[in-house]
Amino acid sequence: MQNSRSLIVQKTVASKSQRAHEFRHVGLQNPTPYCSSPLLMTGATGIALLSYPCFLWLMSNDLPRMIAAQILLTMPVACYMGPFFAAVADLFPTPQRYTGLSVGYNIGAALFSGTAPLVVTLLIEWSGNVLAPAFYLSFYATVSLAVTLTLRNRWPAPPAP
Repeated sequence: MQNSRSLIVQKTVASKSQRAHEFRHVGLQNPTPYCSSPLLMTGATGIALLSYPCFLWLMSNDLPRMIAAQILLTMPVACYMGPFFAAVADLFPTPQRYTGLSVGYNIGAALFSGTAPLVVTLLIEWSGNVLAPAFYLSFYATVSLAVTLTLRNRWPAPPAP
């Protein structure tokens, strides 16, 4: 089991790096007034749609199916998280870029990531459904997709010399 975890972590890191590279090179070659790249939208949509089936596979006792579920859910997460920081950083003017990114990201992480175990435990207890975390993840991926569709790049990069 430890080998499968390390393989999945390696796949996640490689995939995030590739998606960030694609965002920077493809997204900046075809500038739009919107900050939301197709990778962010694809990632959020994939997470929303694949959460429930992947959680079903994770609940099975079939190891190949469980590994496939982890790998399958890793792909949209990498599509989303790869360009995420670049897209959010582009929302702020250069002098406030890293302060805005770090404050916004860390407050969101504390509120949502920090409370996620408590919230999904309560959802499982209240609903009696062990797949409640999949619904929680799908809901917030859908919210993230809606927000991604409204983002505009207010501070475009200066033109290359």
